[in-house]
Amino acid sequence: MVEYSKIRAASDTGPLLSAFQCERIDLLERYIETVFISASIAEEIGQHGFSAHLQPLVARGFVIVDALTEEEQARAMQLAEKIASSPFTSDRLPENHLPEAEVMMLAKRPDLR
Repeated sequence: MVEYSKIRAASDTGPLLSAFQCERIDLLERYIETVFISASIAEEIGQHGFSAHLQPLVARGFVIVDALTEEEQARAMQLAEKIASSPFTSDRLPENHLPEAEVMMLAKRPDLR
């Protein structure tokens, strides 16, 4: 069996929802030590009906719902505004892009690079 070094990762809503839907969170746990998400990502997961799947992962420390600093939050809002103004999106509301922008800020942290 090949040995892998587990990584720490920041995640958007999609990868976690996919793992929940196919009931294969074990695949993430095989390769990832810890998954960091923002509170807005946790909220989106709940909006999709998977809060009950997320809570045990948070309780055992596999998923960490991490708060952004004020500076990171401000940078995330700037990024969300930039995404909303892009010609590649039809959603012009920056707040709808904030969860993705927040996870990008988490991913930029030195301990997650």
